[in-house]
Amino acid sequence: GNGNDCRSDPGSMADHDDTWRRKIGFECPWHPQQIISWVVFFGQSLLVYLFVLPQYTLPVAVPLGLISFAAQSAVVILAAIIMSTNPLDPLLADDLDQYIARYKITTDKETLLANCVWCRHCKQDVLEGTKHCRMCNKCIGGFDHHCSWLNTCIGMRVYKLFLGLISSV
Repeated sequence: GNGNDCRSDPGSMADHDDTWRRKIGFECPWHPQQIISWVVFFGQSLLVYLFVLPQYTLPVAVPLGLISFAAQSAVVILAAIIMSTNPLDPLLADDLDQYIARYKITTDKETLLANCVWCRHCKQDVLEGTKHCRMCNKCIGGFDHHCSWLNTCIGMRVYKLFLGLISSV
């Protein structure tokens, strides 16, 4: 399979093709849990607006509808930002200076570079604390986990957004 075939098994490419790397969560192949989350989310939204809210009187339905809309909007926006962000290790992304500034890394650049580790999969130096994701076939800075629901890795670049998403759900 190739990286553009959305019908492929998500794990098959990373396991069989060392050159393929998922850049972002919207990239194919989509994970079945990702598709299920979209169906459940939009199905639940329809149920709320078509069947639940009409059961209430207008003074109650309007505030509940606004609260529901705000929470659902937060989920969609945060999920879209997370899935469109590449969580790649900053050495591989060649943006170490921006990474240090944005995430308020207190360790100086020279110390970070002196403590790099070798990734045997990427065959490159990466920052300490970086882990290789087999699903995405790339090294993730501050790797926490691979989220199949978002089809991307949760690491330093998106961790706060992920916490916001979980809080909104």
